Amino acid sequence: RLDSCNKRLFQKRASFRLATFSRHI
Repeated sequence: RLDSCNKRLFQKRASFRLATFSRHI
């Protein structure tokens, strides 16, 4: 389903953002 795929992508993006954020500190 597209919804589940979208959710997965959002999770991946969130984790990636968190990683870059922690990297900045």
